[in-house]
Amino acid sequence: MKNIPKGYKKERNRIIPLDWNFVKINSILVKIGNKVDVKKEESYQQIGIKSHGKGLFYKEPVTGEELGNKSVFLVEKNCFIVNIVFAWEQAIGRTTENEVGMICSHRFPMYTPLDNKVDVDYLVYLFKTSYGKKVLELASPGGAGRNKTLGQKEFANSEILIPNLIEEQKKIIKILYTWDLAIEKQERLIEKKKELKKGLMQRLLSGKVRLKEYNDTWLSRKIDDILKEDKEIAVKSDINKRLTVRLNLKGIEKRNTKNIEIEGATTHYVRRAGQFIYGKQNLHKGAFAIIPDELDEYQSSSDLPAFNFEKDIWPLWFYYYLSRESYYKQLEKIATGTGSKRIQPKELLDIKVKVPSYEEQKKIAEIVSLTDKEIELLQKELEALKIQKKGLMQRLLTGEVRVKL
Repeated sequence: MKNIPKGYKKERNRIIPLDWNFVKINSILVKIGNKVDVKKEESYQQIGIKSHGKGLFYKEPVTGEELGNKSVFLVEKNCFIVNIVFAWEQAIGRTTENEVGMICSHRFPMYTPLDNKVDVDYLVYLFKTSYGKKVLELASPGGAGRNKTLGQKEFANSEILIPNLIEEQKKIIKILYTWDLAIEKQERLIEKKKELKKGLMQRLLSGKVRLKEYNDTWLSRKIDDILKEDKEIAVKSDINKRLTVRLNLKGIEKRNTKNIEIEGATTHYVRRAGQFIYGKQNLHKGAFAIIPDELDEYQSSSDLPAFNFEKDIWPLWFYYYLSRESYYKQLEKIATGTGSKRIQPKELLDIKVKVPSYEEQKKIAEIVSLTDKEIELLQKELEALKIQKKGLMQRLLTGEVRVKL
């Protein structure tokens, strides 16, 4: 038998602190609900709850007439609130004074602490853990999606592990909140850096601001003069080496394929590292990339055409040139076809662009690339913070690590 550390006990096959207990939710929370007498001529502000523990959001105001016979309730402050349809996906949160007077659907039951036995913020952190998610899933019988609804009786009878002392709960909250602040600060820093990059790209890639060592005129050239489509047909179609281009400049990656794909039903083309590739349906949504070395010799259909660069074009410069959101979103104007419109290579290659000298292209790309690397580093630091917080939550919310009171 495993030794039980001093100050701990074994309960439900778990080692927990002596002053922690498994309690039923209906012994620490009470459901509340003040139904609204909806008036047709009045305007109402509704709230929603995001999945994955991302909290509340505000919907567009609606009139009482638009609400019709829908049952809605007044939002009250300092309540634990859950979306019963997506509880299994951690659609939970807490209400504050900011939401007082707003309304919520009957699908969003609210619970207030009973006799100060639990802190609402502690519950929110708890239900963001894998342990809390499991509790919500077990109380949500049914199939996947909208059929997997939280049973409110099952939820009320569910048991969770909490410290007996509200002071210990609050101390744990304070520690985790410090990590939340660090994560929010990092996220703001990343957004600020992205905005700086956006402005930098607009100035440098439009020629509005020139690098002091260059003063020659940029030439107007058709993309047909700088890109040449590559149509190298794959000798053998390989479903394990397919490519897909993600939206919003999120790059290129391996495509998840199914064995039921019919061999030979579609012609596939070999794609080479360093080529420019885009999605015909989604170029205007940022679906384009430069193929990286690790995806050399992968394949795609004609829906993802690829191009080689002329020798006087620096690939990364062209990628950044196209990456200006204000630029690529306008490309939808050249899309053709009915229903699902597409931008064919012919339309893309007919566009004119202002091209600086090869050396200035390289320099511009180098400057923007440095900003990209700074953003990448900040994002890695952000992920590290999130992983550290997750580990800290696991230890603090199970009692594995105790706080000093």
